[in-house]
Amino acid sequence: MQREAKTNELSGHLATVGEPAGAASECYRGLRTNLLYSSVDDPPKVIVFTSPGPKEGKSTTCANLGVVLAQAEKSTLIVDCDLRKPAIHEFFGLRNVCGVVNVLAGEYKLQEVWKEPLPGLKVVCAGPVPPNPAELLTSGHLSDFLASAREEFDYVLVDAPPVGLISDPAILATQGDGVLLLVDAQNTRKVSVRQAMRSLEAVGANVLGTVVNNVGTSSEQKTTTRQQNTHEKRIGTRKNKWLVEFLIMLLVSFALLFGVVKPFIVEEFYVPSESMVPTLQVWDRVLVNRFIYRLSEPKREDIIVFESVEYGVDLMKRVVGVPGDEIEVRSGILFVNGEQQKEPYLNRELPDDSSYGPKTVPPGYVFVMGDNRADSADSRIFGPVPKENIVGEAFLRVWPLKQLTLL
Repeated sequence: MQREAKTNELSGHLATVGEPAGAASECYRGLRTNLLYSSVDDPPKVIVFTSPGPKEGKSTTCANLGVVLAQAEKSTLIVDCDLRKPAIHEFFGLRNVCGVVNVLAGEYKLQEVWKEPLPGLKVVCAGPVPPNPAELLTSGHLSDFLASAREEFDYVLVDAPPVGLISDPAILATQGDGVLLLVDAQNTRKVSVRQAMRSLEAVGANVLGTVVNNVGTSSEQKTTTRQQNTHEKRIGTRKNKWLVEFLIMLLVSFALLFGVVKPFIVEEFYVPSESMVPTLQVWDRVLVNRFIYRLSEPKREDIIVFESVEYGVDLMKRVVGVPGDEIEVRSGILFVNGEQQKEPYLNRELPDDSSYGPKTVPPGYVFVMGDNRADSADSRIFGPVPKENIVGEAFLRVWPLKQLTLL
């Protein structure tokens, strides 16, 4: 009875449990087949799931693939290594009290933290959010943890954070046998996929392939057609609205290119992650002045785009320290040259209790941090940024059009 109650609970979260004969479950079984026969001689055992950005289905796919592998009588372990925003426990109705963090910290053994929500499937939650996940993953205990899991299970599925502004997925990718990159057919941009691939290739990750989510089915297309026929007037109004917005956007672009910023070289840049929330949201588009730092030096509170050698992509952060500044973070509060900074632009909804320094910014470098301080990989992790790596200053948000603002 207890097992049946647990299965009923999971059916609300997992398509492979709630609708085993449904189209989604069939897709997950197809993915399982491709995985099982991808390499007969040396099949990948430890598979890392990641995505270019947030909310693209990596955790959902990881959880459902784990279910269908267990249904195929493959002993399977799902490990939640998204130590910043864990989600796997929610799919299986588990409490995220202890897990990977506790094992890597040496508090528990692997066998002491796993749960078995379904026959043949064990799950290790992330555990309490650590102050610095990247340091925990690079401590050397991760390889021992995965080695122990290899001996116990046929397959180990690792849910990693999105590729982008943090080093966690790159660290995990090097420890696994292969990586599955999840993308959203409706929302993921091609440029973000290319950036994610470059980041994974830069660390020598074995990308097994991509999984595309949110692809409309034929029945959905028929439903959409019926809705279009029913609401022609509303759709026509929306088309007119988008046309007006497009024309306004075009006029603004011409005004920018031939008016205010004519003397400068300008490049468009999109925001790929949440590290600059609330100042900038994911997928916002900004204009970057590539020429300004040839005439002047970066200043505190400038929002800059720079080349990241560590991640192989361009990142966007705020300058908080210039050459000669002493930087210190005490329980999430920034001090520059011993003075506490007000920073009204920070995301206060996600508390930050990290500590850093004090360290002095060397000549020719700037110290950068994200406005979403608790969820930002920045100079606290990869150090100050050389001036020659700076692409330019982000000075104007141009999309969404309703939020057209100077930065």
